[in-house]
Amino acid sequence: MLKDLSKEQYQFILKEIQQFFLNERQEELSEYEVEKMLKFFNETISPIIFNTIINDVFNAIDKQCQNLEEELLKLKLPGLSKSLN
Repeated sequence: MLKDLSKEQYQFILKEIQQFFLNERQEELSEYEVEKMLKFFNETISPIIFNTIINDVFNAIDKQCQNLEEELLKLKLPGLSKSLN
């Protein structure tokens, strides 16, 4: 997932993590330490988050398809449903 980031996005994430640790824990982390942490997160946490997002999107699309099917069925003309199923 990290390989798809631009250099600017990657650097932004590194700086945000460094700033977080500085603000929350008063710890200064080197770029190497942050890269190591980011790699760990990417390998362990990112797949879980990614799969959760995919499931959420699938459920949202499934719900929209059900709603669309219901709306389309409301448009059927009476008396023709027996011959056009």
